[in-house]
Amino acid sequence: MSGQSSARPFALGVLVTAVVVIAVAGATLAAQGVFRFTATGPQPVTIPPLLVLVERGSLRDVVPVGAQVVPSTRVEVTATGVVTRPGSGTGSALKSGELIGVVNERPIFLLQGNTPLFRDLKKGDSGRDVAALQSGLIALHYVLADGEIRSSTFGWTTARAVYDFYSDRSFAPVDAGGNPRTGAQVSSTGVPKTEFLMTPQVPLTPLAACGTVGQMADGPLCILTGTPFALTLQVPLAEAERIKQDMPVRRAGALVGTVKDRITEPSPTADAGKDSGGDEGGQSQQGESNSSTTPFSVTPAKGVMVDTTLAGSLEVVVAEVTDIAIVDAVAIRGTPQAPWVELVDGRRLDVTVGLCVSGRCEVNDIEPGTEVSVPRSTSETPG
Repeated sequence: MSGQSSARPFALGVLVTAVVVIAVAGATLAAQGVFRFTATGPQPVTIPPLLVLVERGSLRDVVPVGAQVVPSTRVEVTATGVVTRPGSGTGSALKSGELIGVVNERPIFLLQGNTPLFRDLKKGDSGRDVAALQSGLIALHYVLADGEIRSSTFGWTTARAVYDFYSDRSFAPVDAGGNPRTGAQVSSTGVPKTEFLMTPQVPLTPLAACGTVGQMADGPLCILTGTPFALTLQVPLAEAERIKQDMPVRRAGALVGTVKDRITEPSPTADAGKDSGGDEGGQSQQGESNSSTTPFSVTPAKGVMVDTTLAGSLEVVVAEVTDIAIVDAVAIRGTPQAPWVELVDGRRLDVTVGLCVSGRCEVNDIEPGTEVSVPRSTSETPG
């Protein structure tokens, strides 16, 4: 019993001693860790340079513009009877003096003149319609007396010119009533109003064939339109000074034409188009001029037919470079007068900067495929 009592103080002393040893050891290790951490400090982080690749490609600086198609002349050809010969076809540009169609074996001719024929003409008649007929004949090199021209009178020389006009085109001359005339009856040659279509603008092009053989005509035979239409660009005022003559005009990359002139005053054609109203005359309402834009005329490219399908959105190519070295603008350092780039190995390479568009720049004196670093500070980039 006395032996057990003496063993308990001894065990308690061993336990206390162990706790003290562990505490001292922990404190020592903690102190060493703190010392080591304080001595070494945080390790520096190395940030790799940001690299961009010099690529081969193309750059194009464009100005988006609106496009307006101004309608040209649109004339409806009417006739009554049976088509006896094939009429002029689609796509054939008819000039003054050419045949439009043949109905009941009588011709319908196109003749340039400012006044339509509103009556059958015969010897002794005078007026604006006679003057328009004479003007058209003179333009085709038929000779008329000065007196008849000055008085706008249908005299003997006008009758002779009309007789020769029909004969030269293998049709029998007739009087105002449509009765055939012979060489002895030249002075009585006249003009039935149904056989001449007078129009100020030539050439004109049929939208569809002007009659097929055997067709019964009773009203519209075909429609003739002037070609080409006029194409006008509506350029934002802020961009107008950048637009120069002969700059390419494109749609979806395809060439439409080139810039011709800046239009300083509304054209009579455009005014006439507005008066015509509606879409029947082929006018597009898209891209109309307003206070925020200024108009430019366009010279159509070869083979481009200007019609209302071109109305809408086009682009003027201000500058374009192809097959060049291109790099992101942020990789260019130095000044605009002395730009340079930094190669992967840290070397400096002087370059020449050309066209820059949307953060991409043309660079010379460096090969495509080269990697260059982007500066970490904007102070290193050109101003």
